[in-house]
Amino acid sequence: MNNIAVANETIKITADGYYENDGKKITLPEYDYSEVKVYSPEKGNELIKNIVIPDAQMCRITVTSEDSFTAAGRF
Repeated sequence: MNNIAVANETIKITADGYYENDGKKITLPEYDYSEVKVYSPEKGNELIKNIVIPDAQMCRITVTSEDSFTAAGRF
């Protein structure tokens, strides 16, 4: 699935409020998925200035060309 198809599927899922996976209906929590918050670089710096990053590895990031469900299935 290409990025445009993934984006369209995501828009449909958030608009419908659910998706189906292996015949099972998964209902999303009732949030306003259209809400957007925009932060200026200054506000972003203010928000992160007190964050303490531990020395240990926090997470592993992998970029793939697959949907979220396929990627999550590998873990």
